[in-house]
Amino acid sequence: MEPVTRLNPSGGPWRVVLDTDTANEIDDQFAIAHACLSPDRIKLEAVCAAPFRSSRMTVEESVTASLDEICRVLSRIPSADPPVYRGSERWLRTPQDAVESEAADAIIELADRTDEPLLVLAIGAATDVASALNMRPDLVGKVGVVWLGGHSFDFPSAHEFNLAGDPNASRALLDSGVDLVLIPAMGVSSHLLTTVAELERDLEPTGELGAYLTDIVREHHRPHFAWGKEIWDVSATAWAIEPSWVPTRVVPSPILNEDLTYSHDPSRHPIRYAYFCGRNAVFGDIFRKIAANG
Repeated sequence: MEPVTRLNPSGGPWRVVLDTDTANEIDDQFAIAHACLSPDRIKLEAVCAAPFRSSRMTVEESVTASLDEICRVLSRIPSADPPVYRGSERWLRTPQDAVESEAADAIIELADRTDEPLLVLAIGAATDVASALNMRPDLVGKVGVVWLGGHSFDFPSAHEFNLAGDPNASRALLDSGVDLVLIPAMGVSSHLLTTVAELERDLEPTGELGAYLTDIVREHHRPHFAWGKEIWDVSATAWAIEPSWVPTRVVPSPILNEDLTYSHDPSRHPIRYAYFCGRNAVFGDIFRKIAANG
């Protein structure tokens, strides 16, 4: 069987850890809602607050800000009560390094808890999951990772916010041999565009959660004329819910160079590489589930 899907041959719900830099932007909030409201496909066992780089705050402050935002979103989803863990408070110094954190410990503990596979949906810097894999290399084969990082292989550079946030963690993840779905930003998850007008029509009237998500998009950018917003991170939840919405092909894992470009070696271990996102199916699923949440 092929990478990642071989971990879950029954096709039942994934046991999931969502690792998210929620306070960085406005797309993680949609991914949290999507994961929480899809219990037939996602058994959400933990949400982790990943670090992010910001001129406005330290790494430690970024984790605290993400924890606060995770809790704001979860408070609007009555059916959801996953444990929330604090992520790494520094970056990896080398690709072999590991940062002790509640998040890395939770990934390890949940992977060890049962023989059922664990899927980490990593929608921020790869620090937490790379740390867990470096601390416990034997997790390869027990854990799968869906990571939103880098850009399409057709782009001249892989330099993207998550990948560049912790390049050593990015290298560690790509080199680890873990079953990986790599979802690029530009060229792939950039298909996941919505507009304020669409959200005001289809999401805002559905209840407190829909109103909150609409408001954070509305306040993110002005004016709204001829403007659409990428909700990048729902690409990861979408793959876990229905892989055909985020189709992939099996390729050798890319090599991340020092200048944050990719090199390719056909002898490298295989990963799944996403090449498209079915925008309409993904947003239709999210909007229907948020409406049902009330």
